[in-house]
Amino acid sequence: MEDKTVVAAKFFDNATSSPALDTFAYGLIVLLLLLLATLFIAGRGKDTRIYDAKLAWVRAWIYFSVCWLLSWVTGVLPTLLNAEIMNLDHLSQLGWQLYMITAWVIVLFGYLYIWPKGTVTYGRKLYPLSTLFIGVVWGLSEAQLFLSFWAVGEQFIDQRWLIALFTYLLASMSNGPLHLLYWDRYVSPDHNIYEWNMKKVGLAHSPNLLISLVYLVVWGDLWIYMMWPTFALIACAYAQKFPAPWDRLAHGELEAQLGLCKVNTLSLAPEKRTKML
Repeated sequence: MEDKTVVAAKFFDNATSSPALDTFAYGLIVLLLLLLATLFIAGRGKDTRIYDAKLAWVRAWIYFSVCWLLSWVTGVLPTLLNAEIMNLDHLSQLGWQLYMITAWVIVLFGYLYIWPKGTVTYGRKLYPLSTLFIGVVWGLSEAQLFLSFWAVGEQFIDQRWLIALFTYLLASMSNGPLHLLYWDRYVSPDHNIYEWNMKKVGLAHSPNLLISLVYLVVWGDLWIYMMWPTFALIACAYAQKFPAPWDRLAHGELEAQLGLCKVNTLSLAPEKRTKML
């Protein structure tokens, strides 16, 4: 008799690429190498403490390229390209309807209220189109990165909820160091208000990740899953006013101390401020 407590969760087990997708992936490898070379040449001798929008975009696309390549290698990208947007039968399910309403209330609260309230922009100019563009690519890239973790979990875990737990733990453990050591240091402009960091994690990032993973466990629509992280990072890009690559203004905590901009807030703990120069 089949054990109904074990739910098959092999989204990516039978993933097969195509010549066109392979060509795209090889192009990404070339792009990644060119970006790394550009960063090495253009970044030599520059003070990395001072924000450089052009190099920030180069570093962002290095991260995006790695995410998409991991997605291709783990079978996520080919599976997504062949997956239906959603199972239309879900639309008539009361549980699905209630979940979607509840999920969006939580996500909208986290990213349209909590995140902007805990964010400072130092008077940066908003570039709507370039901000939307990088927000969409950022969201799609990170969503695929987390699905790549799920695909790894499928290799040795059978139960769907355990794969979700594995993905959550791996995403949580990797996302902190990624932002601390790379994204928030070299890609995103200075934007965090120190006192709000834990609120952002607890009321925005963690609930969003949980909502998307629980959806995968129960309903399994990959593209609906992609919707939440993509929306979240579009909202983050707008809230922090992510600079366009041609933006020459340097607005942030260190820049304020150096006199490059006049705006200043408690984005860092007071004891850390004196150590920046």
